[in-house]
Amino acid sequence: MAAGWKGAARMGLGWGLFTGAAGDNRPHAHHAIQVLLADAPKRVWTSQRGWQEVRGLMIGPDLAHALAPGAERVTLIYVEPESESGARLRLALSEGVRELTDAERIAIQRAFEADPATQPDRVLVHALEPSVESEPASRPDPVIDRIIASIPSRLERPVSATQLAEAAGLSASRFQHRFRARTGLALRPYLRWRRLLIAIAAVMHGESLTDAALSGGFADAAHFTRTVRRHFGITPGMMAALGR
Repeated sequence: MAAGWKGAARMGLGWGLFTGAAGDNRPHAHHAIQVLLADAPKRVWTSQRGWQEVRGLMIGPDLAHALAPGAERVTLIYVEPESESGARLRLALSEGVRELTDAERIAIQRAFEADPATQPDRVLVHALEPSVESEPASRPDPVIDRIIASIPSRLERPVSATQLAEAAGLSASRFQHRFRARTGLALRPYLRWRRLLIAIAAVMHGESLTDAALSGGFADAAHFTRTVRRHFGITPGMMAALGR
């Protein structure tokens, strides 16, 4: 585990969540939207604003940032920017960085306290209204649900939209449209998150980085590590330690 990182992490399709003490003090940029919630004022550096002290901050994708290490409890939420929730959150990021109001921060924290298992990206969208639009509920789609159920068994090999569209009996464009309507993600980021979930779960169960990477359909451990760093700014080994 990286020095100073202590806590717990979990992730789902299009999102990640960490709660604990942050040890990150190196500037880095990843592709996820990141939201910081802090029990006490926390020093955060971004390439746009330099160092500032905040209790709630949303940082846009691919923006260099760093957290000052410390023992105080923080919550970090990561959202895939190409997801439906991510696209809505980006509406509140006109300048790449947005400090949360006390009301927004408290609303998010209360939502987690009321239901710790709640999906964090949806909590953020709801708490930041009217800055973002409300998220429509996904409707059942038996054809797409059947394809989704088959995806884990396909991930050891390359998966294309054309292959899945043929399996669904749809044109590629129609399949992509219905897939995004059902999942909130385009196919490519959805597959990336599914691979991450499988590979990170394997690491957490004690598999080597190489075996975990292959189980998730990554080319090798280096590719797996780069993908995790891109989204979370830490390595798979660090994430596995936080998940134990």
